[in-house]
Amino acid sequence: RLRRQLIIYDKGNRNDLGLRKSIQNMKRFYLNEGYRNTRIRYRDTTFAKRRFTERHIAFIVEEGVRTTVSAITIKGNRAFEIKRIRKQILTRVGKPFVLETLDKDIEAIKSLYRQNGYRRPGVNASLSFNLDSTEVAVDIVIQEGVQTIVSSVRFDGLSVMSEEKAGRVAKVREGSVYKQPLVKSDEIALSTLIAEKGYPYVKVSSDLEMSAMYNIVYKTVYNRKGNAYRYLYLIRYDEGGLSKYIGKVDDPRLDELLTQHLKFRTIVRRIEDVLKMLRQLRKEFE
Repeated sequence: RLRRQLIIYDKGNRNDLGLRKSIQNMKRFYLNEGYRNTRIRYRDTTFAKRRFTERHIAFIVEEGVRTTVSAITIKGNRAFEIKRIRKQILTRVGKPFVLETLDKDIEAIKSLYRQNGYRRPGVNASLSFNLDSTEVAVDIVIQEGVQTIVSSVRFDGLSVMSEEKAGRVAKVREGSVYKQPLVKSDEIALSTLIAEKGYPYVKVSSDLEMSAMYNIVYKTVYNRKGNAYRYLYLIRYDEGGLSKYIGKVDDPRLDELLTQHLKFRTIVRRIEDVLKMLRQLRKEFE
């Protein structure tokens, strides 16, 4: 299998280019087999013949340690089951550990979330090697962020058709999960339809207006004596999934604090719903 990585037989070795590429191929071969620190060098001997010069090349390989995956843990997922996420990754327990494959797995997980309305998911992996680096445990941590829901769809600049007809063509619907590929598909569909009506140079583009989302969460605080105190907090999430503390639910000033944020149009929970939830939770909290 290692000889298959040599290209000097097929493409020659002008200026030792074939030799260098062959070494690169062999290193890549070892890397895909879990050998992360393989060293390859060569030694050559030249023999002068009567009509030509013969060159003997010996490759010296220091393989190093082969690393296999001992365990894969996935944390932070709420929207998808671990079984669904594992289908996205190629890294497997008992198989050679390849860092390049793990990087692609991280992008595949991010892609899964983006396709389902999570615009800025965070996915990070940490590695724990054993003493001799023959095994590695992979720990994948997911920060899902906020799922974006379509609150309204508006069409501007239409003259050859009504908004109602454009809405029937578009697959993006109010209340559905925001998916960028679906928006691009609608742009193409509308461009095609308008072009057929005699406007071949029409340009259809989309613009996204993000809003905020409010939620209520519990938080447990421990004092120095170890006593636990549970509070209810109102949190506002921005478009990147980052949260901002607004105030305690039992704080009488919370309604005023919430009013200061009314300029943000909510998607998942409207202000009226949040206030109704506040009143109910205050009764339970008392």
